[in-house]
Amino acid sequence: MSDDRRDDERSEGTRSTAGGVSGHGALLQGRDFSFTVLQGGERGGAGAAAPPRYAVPAPPLFVNRVRQLSRARAFIADGGAHARVLVVQASHRGGGASAFGLKALHDSYSEDPHRFPGGYFFADVERDGVMESVSEILRRAEVPEEEIPAAQDRRRQRLRGEFDRRGAVAVMVDGPGSVNDVLPFVATSPGSMTLVATAHDLDLGEVLPHVHDELVELDALDEEHSAELLCAKARLTPGRDDERAAVAALVRLAGGRPELLLRYGRRLFRARRRMGVPEALEAVYREAVGEEALPGNPPGPGPRGPEEGWGWPRPVGAGNDAGPGRPSGGATSGRGPETGHGGPSGDGAVHRWTHNADAVPGTPSDEASGDVVDRVGPTTEVAPGALAVALACHPDTDFGEALALRLARLGPPAEWGREPATPRGSGPGADVDAVREALAALVEEEVLTVSGEGSGRRHRFLSARVRRACAARALDRDRFLREVLTHYFERAAAAHRLLLPGRWLQADLDGRSAFPAGAATAHAFADREAARAFLDADRAALRATVIEAAVRGEYERAAELCEHLWALWFTSGRFADVVDTHTELLDQTLGTHRLSPARLSRLCVQRSIAYRRDDSLARAREDAERALELARAVAPPQPLVLLTALEAVGDAALRGGGTEEAADRFAEALEVAGTAGDPRAVRNALRKLGGVRLEQGREAEAEELLVRALELAAGDPVDDLQNRARLGAALGDLLLRRGRRDEALHRWARAAELHGRLGDHRRVGDMHLRRADALEAVDAAAARAALEEALAGYEAAEDRRQAERVRARLEAGSGR
Repeated sequence: MSDDRRDDERSEGTRSTAGGVSGHGALLQGRDFSFTVLQGGERGGAGAAAPPRYAVPAPPLFVNRVRQLSRARAFIADGGAHARVLVVQASHRGGGASAFGLKALHDSYSEDPHRFPGGYFFADVERDGVMESVSEILRRAEVPEEEIPAAQDRRRQRLRGEFDRRGAVAVMVDGPGSVNDVLPFVATSPGSMTLVATAHDLDLGEVLPHVHDELVELDALDEEHSAELLCAKARLTPGRDDERAAVAALVRLAGGRPELLLRYGRRLFRARRRMGVPEALEAVYREAVGEEALPGNPPGPGPRGPEEGWGWPRPVGAGNDAGPGRPSGGATSGRGPETGHGGPSGDGAVHRWTHNADAVPGTPSDEASGDVVDRVGPTTEVAPGALAVALACHPDTDFGEALALRLARLGPPAEWGREPATPRGSGPGADVDAVREALAALVEEEVLTVSGEGSGRRHRFLSARVRRACAARALDRDRFLREVLTHYFERAAAAHRLLLPGRWLQADLDGRSAFPAGAATAHAFADREAARAFLDADRAALRATVIEAAVRGEYERAAELCEHLWALWFTSGRFADVVDTHTELLDQTLGTHRLSPARLSRLCVQRSIAYRRDDSLARAREDAERALELARAVAPPQPLVLLTALEAVGDAALRGGGTEEAADRFAEALEVAGTAGDPRAVRNALRKLGGVRLEQGREAEAEELLVRALELAAGDPVDDLQNRARLGAALGDLLLRRGRRDEALHRWARAAELHGRLGDHRRVGDMHLRRADALEAVDAAAARAALEEALAGYEAAEDRRQAERVRARLEAGSGR
């Protein structure tokens, strides 16, 4: 931007963007956790429609760009019948494209909330990836989890259909690296607008020839506007010539890069708490200059951004006598005597926090889940910088305090350009309070964001760039990833024991686990509700961890984690996560020797079930048949692997209407189960074959098979709720066929109770719906009561389709 604007234009631009919603930039933390969500379709006091849904993060601190904003606002406001794409392209990463896009959308919403009546949505593809972003928009559009398609192409189609259904929508796509990252989110319904914020040169015109597009390019800020941004972030109004000169020197050092200006502004704001303005400016300038000569920074002129070599200010919280250029507690820097710069490794400025062991609270953020925290000695230390590098080895999602504590206790990471770290900054002595204070320091440094309170507190890196910069420092990143995998495996194994007890695991068959000895029993949840709460809190982290492990070659651990997470995914209906994780892992391992045929077979079975629940029957059949082929290749043979694959093929065939083929497969599975000598496997195979025979009208055979299964069930563990419920449902079907309605109703009611204890609310609804159908002709009041219970089950499962069907029957009368 040029300097020929009037003073009032410059001031107006600053006031309108740096205050109000954005405040002093603190709401940049809201981009990961805090969304303003308004539900459209409601009515205001005067009968006017409420504003449409706004599910976009709040804009961060923003200064000027008045002319570019004016162009963007005009393009957004100029509606009409055409779909439109606005590309905001920065000259480099961290150049302000994201902030510009968030600001432009917020301004549009503030000026005319109904410009996009279908709602405003946000896809952070740089951090979350394409498919998770698709799923997240569907969730924010209030699509129930049960209705989010598992198959990735069908999920993309569902998103497009949701946009079309809503009419004119606005979608911001943040950080795409290619055109393919953008296409799933382009809204083509009339009047819609897609805003793409990127540092890449994306030619969307070739693939979207019928969509009107506009390009807004953002160059580096000039010195005047750089100074405005720096001073706004620092809450500083330089009043003396030497102060203005010092600000100008920092501005020149930043080279017009917003991320550097904001970083220097953060440091100035904190430094001014402890010293005067001139001293703070000098200290921050020396620190910034010192970063140019840091070990590990690549050579070359000009300031360096996060992707090239990161520097970190001295962590807040050390003694008050320590300025930003002097480490506290007598610690030495390792970054040069003048800067005292304790970068992400934290060995430049070590925090010392002293605790009484009796005052340490019992648990970190997983208190309700059963995490146990050891009490430690009277003095503990956690260096925030070292913790940041360790946490950057976790995938780019939010995480709980228990994970942070675990990585702190692992010890400080080895880093590029540093002497090997000593255990003083973290390790086995790290306690909860010390980790919490280190996390709080990282939040204050705007390295991490925080959401939630108490046991629900979650953290995430402020941006992908900040995390990448920290992760790039770690020499032993794989060691920390393995610890992350073990942390989640311990909890997945504990949930599996509660939710699907008795289900066979590959480690039971071959006696091998990729995880440390004892990991499978190292954790315990208080009950099933605590296990399910763990999934709700860590769902994104679990999904991302499996994918990261697959990408980084941790195939065995990823496969074993998937096997245990099945209990959580299956009972909660989160089959999109099954497909996303298993697809990445199978893409990396099928046709190789990276995983055994037995492990690959189980993965294919689990993905087949996910596709089957999604009505993607061709894919379900393909995966089941691949699983069977792999199972037959296992040497020496493992009957339970073969049995599971046979049942998967039978289930897929039955879902497609092939009862004869399903019966053949289940009969073969029954034979294999008998060979294996596993009563539980025999019982389940009897149930499956009996169900098919009943569907075929061969009631006598069905009764014989199901009665045999019932006899075997007498010796089953009482906590094998899932299979007891399934057998009860099949027996109810048989009893109704035999004219024994009351006994059938009892079986279904009992099955509903067992499914409810597992948290499988959709099957609770199914059982009560069977009861309503059976009661319809004989007791209208009882049938209506059963429908109401079915409706409650489907609503709890967020199965909107089934809930609407049951609700329609209730409105029409209980018998219809």
